[in-house]
Amino acid sequence: MSNEFTSQTIVQQNLMLTNYLPAVVRNYQNDYRIEYWVENPETRQLVRKRIRLQKIVCRFSNKKDARRHVDSMVRSINLRLAAGWNPLVSETSSTDRSTVAVVSTASVAAPFVEMRPYAPAILPSEAVLDTETPVPVKDSDSVSVSVSDSQSPERSATLFKIVSERYFDHCERTERKDSLRSVSSFLKIFGEWLDANHPHSTSGDITKEMVVRFMEHVELERKGRDGKALSANTYNNYRKCGGAFFTWMVEKCYCSENHFHKIKAKKKEDKVRILIPEQERQKISEYLERKNPHYLLFLKMIYYALIRPKELRMLKVSDLSFAEKRLTVPKEVAKNHHERKVPLPQELLLDFLELGIGRVPSDHFLFGEGFRPSATPLTPKVIESTWSRMREKLSLPMEMQTYSLRDTGITDMIKNGIDPLTVQQLADHSSLDVTSIYTKHEDPNLRERLSAKMPSFTSKTDK
Repeated sequence: MSNEFTSQTIVQQNLMLTNYLPAVVRNYQNDYRIEYWVENPETRQLVRKRIRLQKIVCRFSNKKDARRHVDSMVRSINLRLAAGWNPLVSETSSTDRSTVAVVSTASVAAPFVEMRPYAPAILPSEAVLDTETPVPVKDSDSVSVSVSDSQSPERSATLFKIVSERYFDHCERTERKDSLRSVSSFLKIFGEWLDANHPHSTSGDITKEMVVRFMEHVELERKGRDGKALSANTYNNYRKCGGAFFTWMVEKCYCSENHFHKIKAKKKEDKVRILIPEQERQKISEYLERKNPHYLLFLKMIYYALIRPKELRMLKVSDLSFAEKRLTVPKEVAKNHHERKVPLPQELLLDFLELGIGRVPSDHFLFGEGFRPSATPLTPKVIESTWSRMREKLSLPMEMQTYSLRDTGITDMIKNGIDPLTVQQLADHSSLDVTSIYTKHEDPNLRERLSAKMPSFTSKTDK
């Protein structure tokens, strides 16, 4: 009874809305067999088929070659099953000795489970692979599946598309919306590459070689927005996204190793942004005061309050407090996932009042559509394109970017005597080392600053 219950339970747990169950390797008291289920076309029942591996494995001199061969057998069977092959269609007898269990597809009320067309093989121990000490086979119906500590045979046989959807659902509950865009983009690109090169892949199918080839595809074939090769930073972002995805898969037993962590990161490139001198900021201010004062306020927030553009676009009117003269960046919006209070100078508070922002609904985005308070959020693409058009109109260098205002604000504050620790806290940096990176930009007014305060070589004054 226990054997029958075990077999039926396994089928109930794995039954799918399809006419077969994929091939896996199972251990029957040290006798390893490939097992799969197909539908009998006459009875409409699932019939179990088995292939004994003992004699096949003993043909190989080492475990690695045997594993590769069995792995290939499982893959071949599952690809044929996925293509519609059914061995019972061509058989004239239904008394095949490999058929040991029958379960009606109509009688088992099981929940929907995803199709899993391939599971990686689980091979026996070295003793079974040793051709000089074969292990005797005992016929038994008791099913014992060998499971590694970090990978479940059932979960590792889940289609990659389904695993990626589950991971994205997880990220929707834990990540910021801006981070979700990166996750979604990576899963789409990696999924498309797998479909083109390894169709019907499962989470357990993905090997280090496949990850290496994908990262080579990213490095050599994918292009940036400007049509040029991807930068080292973008390459590292692919590696980071893949590493986070595989860390989650290992934790959830969908695979046993994080192959992305074995990819070496590229050396970070120096930032191409440059500081925006006061005379250039004056040109921007005079131009936007006439054209778009709301956009000017957006840029001032980056310079004075050191709030990142991606954070600004997600803030609500309710986050602004005129009474406390500060703005709250919620942890759901903040890049570093912790809430911070940002003090606002008088100039910014007056700008908010003059633009009537205090009279709009509190649930509106502070900088929404058109950089005005709106129920529609501002998109990163609009932020980038608006800056590019203004930069071209004012003939500013390409190296002057929206984020340059934050770099300039950090640098000017430190040079004007604000202590670095205060600047670090305002900029929401994890350490002073991060803050110091922003002060390494070339100062276009360095000569004038030095000339005004340069000490004399001697105590004598020029006549």
